Amino acid sequence: MSGYGTVPSHRWTSGKWTSELELVANESLISIHVNEQKITSLLASDQDLENLYRGHLATEYDCILTGRIHEYVEKRTDGAIELHATIPSFKPKILREGFVTTSCSACDHEQLSSLIADIPRVDDPQRKVTMELVLESLFGMRDGQHGFTATGGMHAAAISYKVGRMMTLDEICEDIGRHNAVDKVLGKVLALDDAPRPSLLFLSGRCGWDIVAKAARMNIPFIASIGAASDLAIKTARLTNMTLITFARDEKAVVYGRQEGRFKPKD
Repeated sequence: MSGYGTVPSHRWTSGKWTSELELVANESLISIHVNEQKITSLLASDQDLENLYRGHLATEYDCILTGRIHEYVEKRTDGAIELHATIPSFKPKILREGFVTTSCSACDHEQLSSLIADIPRVDDPQRKVTMELVLESLFGMRDGQHGFTATGGMHAAAISYKVGRMMTLDEICEDIGRHNAVDKVLGKVLALDDAPRPSLLFLSGRCGWDIVAKAARMNIPFIASIGAASDLAIKTARLTNMTLITFARDEKAVVYGRQEGRFKPKD
């Protein structure tokens, strides 16, 4: 699956109508099942679903699945997709009957203090980053956003392992939902044998609390986003030892959280 398809449309241009087939992003009803028990439902694009399954269980249920997922199966019927796997050790902390939209783990809390306290502290990064390379990689992510190029309606998330003199986008995923794109790319990381610790998470849009929480649970010290960060995302980043690089524009950026000792001049 590509994550998008064609639908008939009427296009209005300079006072004239034409009929065309338009490429649009897919949005499917996805339900996640473990040991034949449904644990949650969400709306997501229909590609990279095994990575979505793996990433969502890791960032929302503290269930880390590396390598091959035992007895993983996708069942597709009438636009709805069920994801199934067998995980004998899985003990869900909560079953969510409604749709998961953005701040998934927020469903488990009633107060902001407990919401933030549930997020683990992130280890210091192994190396300092060069802001110029961070921004170069963030803007370079656009070249890998094939779904966005086709439809204009998909978000992207990417991972970099190395932040030294060279920086590469080692994994990239797209989805109609920002949080789903993050789950998918983190699922890709977990699928690798002996994958190094991710150093930096790149976002094609804004950064909310939900994404900071997911990155913290994967021990990622840096997030770089083209858009803004929410106040709760900023507060959580500061309390968990993370650094947010936001509002990236024309060799400019706004940084929240740890700055001292984390950046170096361009070589």
